[in-house]
Amino acid sequence: NQSDLTTEAKKILDVIATSFTDPANLARTLTVTGNTDVRGPEGYNAILGQARADQAMAYLVSRGVAASRITARSAGELDPIAPGADEPSYAVNRRVQIMLNN
Repeated sequence: NQSDLTTEAKKILDVIATSFTDPANLARTLTVTGNTDVRGPEGYNAILGQARADQAMAYLVSRGVAASRITARSAGELDPIAPGADEPSYAVNRRVQIMLNN
């Protein structure tokens, strides 16, 4: 039920932001997708996934990446990478995924 960025996540986003503010990468764009585990209503998870994506996007923008180069979206609970119904699987599925578009 959280969308706050961890210290570890900020370190990763800092590396991405540094790369994306390099003049050689100014034409590149990103898609930031927020994901959740399957617990909770699907509609709530879609909103939570969007909040996670929005937090990551806002952090990248605060580090100098133009908002116009980032698309933030939610997959909610619909794109799990761990199939289990236990806490370790739930933890893996609660994530933000960043994809390079070009």
